[in-house]
This record gives sequence, structure tokens and C-alpha cells, in this order.
Amino acid sequence: MTSDIVLLAIDMQEGLARPQNDKDPRTRLLSTIKVLVQQARFHQIPIGYIWTPSAHNVDYPAPAVDRPPKSGEMLEDNGILNELPVLPKDFVIAKPAWSAFNNTELLFHLASLRAHTVVLTGIATNLSVESTARDAYDRRFNVITVSDAMLGSSRDEHIFAVTRIFPRISRVMTSTQVINWLPQVKGGYRHE
Repeated sequence: MTSDIVLLAIDMQEGLARPQNDKDPRTRLLSTIKVLVQQARFHQIPIGYIWTPSAHNVDYPAPAVDRPPKSGEMLEDNGILNELPVLPKDFVIAKPAWSAFNNTELLFHLASLRAHTVVLTGIATNLSVESTARDAYDRRFNVITVSDAMLGSSRDEHIFAVTRIFPRISRVMTSTQVINWLPQVKGGYRHE
């Protein structure tokens, strides 16, 4: 199977994306990404799930930074949320850093699918999603960032990425716009 378009769900995993209650913003995020996954499947668009293993499984020390993760932010290696079922035709990639391109087989998967466009969703808007968007842009992929299908480290950081960074490296769309766009471009994305 080949497809010009691939949907990527980044860090939608236990320990990071699991909503704690109905008011948790991750509840809306999960619901939005579920709909996008269903629509992608309907239009036969491949889905890639990207997740981050815990720092305990990394073979190299973390660099020194001003704001390191708190000890409670260490991720469990529980995999993708059950609400986003991984099918045999999907691909799952563990990433050791923020970008899904960094030391992973993502480029291989995209090349084997002959993909030219990545649709990005997930957590965190200003970290993993933005890093992946920048790397995709640098590799000359068309990038679609789905503004209501991602969640930032904070509201301000999400808004900054969506309004200041993403317009320079992607087409920013809502999930409704993506759902309406998919049937029009199944044969190939045309850059306008």
C-alpha cells in the first residue's frame, strides 16, 4: 500500500496522554484524535503511532538543561492508549528524543509508503509535535498541523506554536478542516 498522506499520533500513550477526568483537556484531545484516526482509516490513509519510552531505557545520559523533567514525569513503557487501537497495517515507532525523525525508522516508513505529506497530532504541541514538524519541513515534506488535535505544555505554549511557528512550516488546520480535506486529496496533496 502506498499513500501520499500519513497521519501521525505523537505520544498518545499511557502515563502522558491518559485523561484523569472529563474536564481534563486530554479527554477532548483523545476524542478528537479518535475521530481523525477513524476518518484516516475510512480514506485508507496510513497511521503511525509515535511514542516515547521512559528515560530508563535510553542508553545515553540526558543533556543538562534549565528545566529538566520532574521525577513524576518519567514515562511508563505502557504503549499507546487503548482507545486508539493499533491495527496490523499501522506502524508504531519508539522515539528517543522529541522529534519522531531523530534516530527512528520514521523516514523509512514514509519512504516505503511514498508519502509526501504528514498530518501531525498529539502531545506536546511545543515539544514533540513542533520538533517533528520542523524536521518534516526540513526534509521537504508537506506538513499539516491539526491545531485542536494537539495539546501544549501550557495554553500559552500551544498558542505560540500554532500561531507563530506552525504557519511558517506547515498548513495549520482544525480537525474539521482535515476531515473535509481528506476526500479531496486522497489521490495526492496539492500544495496551494
